[in-house]
Amino acid sequence: MEAAVNIVLSGTSIRKAAEQLDLNYKTLGRYVKLQQKNGTLEGASFGRNWMQHCPLTPQLQLAQKGQKRVGSIVSQEKGVTVTRCGAISATGNSIPPFLVFPRVNVQKHWTLSAPPGTVCEGHPKASGWMTTENFLGFLRHFVKHTRQSEDLPVLLIFFDG
Repeated sequence: MEAAVNIVLSGTSIRKAAEQLDLNYKTLGRYVKLQQKNGTLEGASFGRNWMQHCPLTPQLQLAQKGQKRVGSIVSQEKGVTVTRCGAISATGNSIPPFLVFPRVNVQKHWTLSAPPGTVCEGHPKASGWMTTENFLGFLRHFVKHTRQSEDLPVLLIFFDG
């Protein structure tokens, strides 16, 4: 990220610098603006190992060959919503998933086939959606698995779709 900022400060456009270093130009633009505005990010250097990405919604829908209704669900097909939140670094490292089930009490057998380290939490209103309490649980899970500190900062980027 520092190399991209140096390229931008030398006169290259943000979009060209982002393309050269394979970065998102909007993220780079925000980073450069913050650094120029108050200089608070000068001391932080994030390597590719420590930039995490957390997608909020899936971009791909899978269906069987010949399926007529791929994106629509009829009332008989509606199932139970389980929310999954995970994070992946730019180098491909990932943390175990964080699952939100539509139950108050989480059963141990739900995690038997899940990857090691998977955390399951319940949702009291039986919807399975992420709430503030669940999100704070995900952040604790994230900090535990990334082992971030003042010496090794971690940048967590959220985006939707």
